[in-house]
Amino acid sequence: ATAQATGMRTLFLVAHLIALLFILSSNRGGVLVQGYPGTLYVPSFLARNQRKEAKTAHPFVYQRASIFTSSSSFTISSMTSMASNDDQEQQQNGQVVKSWEPQMAQLIYSLKKQQKQEQQSAPSSSLTETGPFLVALVGIPGSGKSTSSLLLSNLLQLQIEQNKEEEQSGLQTKTTAVTASELSTSSPSSGSTVLVMPMDGYHLPLSTLQSMPSSKELIYKRGSPETFDPISLLRDLKRIRGSDCGHVNESVVHIPGFDHAQGDPQPNAYTFRRDQHTFVICEGLYLLHEDDNSGKDADVDMDADADAPTGWNEDIRKQFDLTIFINADVDTCIERLKVRNKCIPGYTPEEIDIRCDVVDRANAMLVLKSKDRAMHIVDSVVA
Repeated sequence: ATAQATGMRTLFLVAHLIALLFILSSNRGGVLVQGYPGTLYVPSFLARNQRKEAKTAHPFVYQRASIFTSSSSFTISSMTSMASNDDQEQQQNGQVVKSWEPQMAQLIYSLKKQQKQEQQSAPSSSLTETGPFLVALVGIPGSGKSTSSLLLSNLLQLQIEQNKEEEQSGLQTKTTAVTASELSTSSPSSGSTVLVMPMDGYHLPLSTLQSMPSSKELIYKRGSPETFDPISLLRDLKRIRGSDCGHVNESVVHIPGFDHAQGDPQPNAYTFRRDQHTFVICEGLYLLHEDDNSGKDADVDMDADADAPTGWNEDIRKQFDLTIFINADVDTCIERLKVRNKCIPGYTPEEIDIRCDVVDRANAMLVLKSKDRAMHIVDSVVA
């Protein structure tokens, strides 16, 4: 009986392995992330996963370590190298999309090193410890912000760890340039030096929306600018920056997240640690948005409640060292949302479709108005 059970388990594992290989080799399109031994090809059905269920089902796409460090032949400089001839042919056939994240991670890393170098060369009387490097990742709903923020986080973390190893092994000599060890004071055991901070945690709670005039309309439009708390977002961004913007350097800053199961913000879901996090990536819809009363987006009418909290202005944008806008096709993203948002409680599938066309499309058009405020505009690899 034991031998039979062992045989059945073996057959089960082999069957799943064959199925996985078939899926990975199928011509379904995907994302090509350059800079790995050869290349890393992420099939599109995995690249589009952004929800908790997808992270559980396909953890190897999201895990921080093994998929990016599977070979000692990997080098950071190869991130911008050309793909193989086979990969180029696949790109020409529309089967593979080249990802922008590796090159952007390299830029972010070099800009932070430059900041640190300028701080070290400043007169001792004016020496002020630089805060973390803050990155804003903005895009319309369904454009792949969560996927890209995780890829950027993985790549930045890998770059720091690899450069530390090279310095420790003597492959890099100490010069006037800033080393990776100086760039990050955290030890390998202390966790990632990159914090991903979703803007979703700054949704107004349902209880707050229910107490406001036109509460029913605001709840239906949840996800539009007036249903967020930009004042708290700005406060926490300044707390994270610390002395860079005249604030006390708090060692720990707790940041809210969003519990999709409960449909409400979750306090203290994320923790910024000053002695650990060198980079902070904040991803969301409205990080470049400015209220209509600023005169910048006055041609977009979102029928905002007059008593709704305001505060979307350039002060939020100015907290970031680098801002990125992910360009994506609105119609494609809306169709993706119609599938993804079926998990929202209280609506039938037909009502979800209508809500995506009415609410999410209006939000997407508003977000697009802020695109030109970004320092860098990139094309989405998942939409």
